[in-house]
Amino acid sequence: MKIRLMKSSFLIIAIALAASVNAQNLVAIEDSIAFHHEILRNTGSDDLRKKASEKMKGFFMDAFTTAECFDFGFEKLQLCKITSDDKRVRLINWNVSMMDGTHEYVCYVLLKNSKTKVFSWTELTDNARQTEKVETKYLTAEKWYGTLYYEIIPMGKKKKNDSYTLLGWDGCDRLTTKKIIDVLKINGDKLRFGEEVFKSELKHSKRIVYEYSDEVSASVKYYPRKKHIVCDHLSPRNPLMQGIFADYGPEGTYDRWILENGKWIFEENIDVSSYTEDDKRPFSLPKL
Repeated sequence: MKIRLMKSSFLIIAIALAASVNAQNLVAIEDSIAFHHEILRNTGSDDLRKKASEKMKGFFMDAFTTAECFDFGFEKLQLCKITSDDKRVRLINWNVSMMDGTHEYVCYVLLKNSKTKVFSWTELTDNARQTEKVETKYLTAEKWYGTLYYEIIPMGKKKKNDSYTLLGWDGCDRLTTKKIIDVLKINGDKLRFGEEVFKSELKHSKRIVYEYSDEVSASVKYYPRKKHIVCDHLSPRNPLMQGIFADYGPEGTYDRWILENGKWIFEENIDVSSYTEDDKRPFSLPKL
């Protein structure tokens, strides 16, 4: 009995020591990523920004070999890091802001197995933002609509959920900005973006893209208690500029998407007075 207890104690100590070493390694990796992210944010060269981003990617790949990485805070990194409420999906995400006002995006999707607690990861490839009629297209990890995600919303039951709504920001160019409402569908280790769950009187869409003038701000915000996404209603300042999104901005009214039975149902011109302070979660603009 004593021998068994000793073996068990040694195993616990060994696991604790390994976790401690891994945590120290992650801290060192985090410092290296933070160093290159600072270069990315402050250098005046597109080439140096891209090189810094590539360095960051290399260090993250090192981090992903460590089991503790899924839950590691990376608190020193001023980039997008969000985890779903069911603790199954984590997104690590940043942008490379180019000198001409455009952006390139990097995103890793980490998926934790609910039984084994082991996670896998996938890098998304940003090459679908110019896709025509993107609201109607399915996209994949290899063809992804690059954006910075700031919200992830489980859409199904906690233990059987395989769909998540994502809210994202795209700096686009010097003329317009976009907010994206998309859906991440998980099938094993395969990822698909877009799902025909957005229902309005006029059409059904696989994702929603709001585009507006770079000179203004527009809100697309999730209220978890109500399971609503509330959005500024956008319109052109000049009625003759219909369809010219560089002239679009909030007009002072609001719309919403209501999650019902796995679908997002659209309602226009809502009363926002019911969205009280205690139903809001802190929101910060994506770090540029």
